[in-house]
Amino acid sequence: MLSEDRSQAAWELALDGLGLQGLAKEIPLIADGDAAIESAVARCLPGRRLKRCAWHVLHNVSEWLRDRLPGQENEGLRRGLMAGAQAVVNASTAKVRRDSLAVLAETAPWLVASLEPALSRVGYPDEASPRTNNVCERGFREWRRRIRPMDGFGSPQGARNFGSLWMLKENARALNLNWMEVIMP
Repeated sequence: MLSEDRSQAAWELALDGLGLQGLAKEIPLIADGDAAIESAVARCLPGRRLKRCAWHVLHNVSEWLRDRLPGQENEGLRRGLMAGAQAVVNASTAKVRRDSLAVLAETAPWLVASLEPALSRVGYPDEASPRTNNVCERGFREWRRRIRPMDGFGSPQGARNFGSLWMLKENARALNLNWMEVIMP
């Protein structure tokens, strides 16, 4: 399931290989907005709601601002618009989000036009479901970092074991639990 290829076919192979079809429909799926991932989820897990990662949305905003307003002379404007985008994405309710979006539209309608399509799938901070896929991405980065010096795992089961333990550790950490007690009760 490890691949350098980021195509829809590669993501479909990964989703099928992970056996996610049996996953409870209530478990949230979050992606970074990559079209190949979203198409693969639609094909392999039909009917599942796919949310957008709030961190990735804000990362995209940061890139849009650097592209549209380059140079040191625009630093203050970029920071102000980024703060406005953060207020929109991190709004506590739909009304607060709409109001913040309206204020941002007065200054940067182009930014609002780029931001709006993703907002319907970004959760609110008080929702029970996660708003970011960073826990998983951190696990993937750690996985790659650790397997390089080891030249990989001895088997696919070894790779799965590492991934499972890392996710247990990160979930325990996010819940302020001692991860060793979670892994070895």
